[in-house]
Amino acid sequence: MELAQNSGPLALELIFRTEIMLELGTSSLESVTSLLRLWRFTLAVNPQVLRLQSSFRQLVKGEQIGNES
Repeated sequence: MELAQNSGPLALELIFRTEIMLELGTSSLESVTSLLRLWRFTLAVNPQVLRLQSSFRQLVKGEQIGNES
């Protein structure tokens, strides 16, 4: 999954990626020029990762976190 954010001329473009292979997953937050954060997780915490993806998606859309659409 890949999500991008760009709101305004001075805003950073952010990309949130998640990859899952077998029992392990990796999520990363990247700008156009660099890796900002990297998380590694097992499938046991996949529900939390899905909530993080949902929250990021809401922020990209300009919604308040917690308001499911």
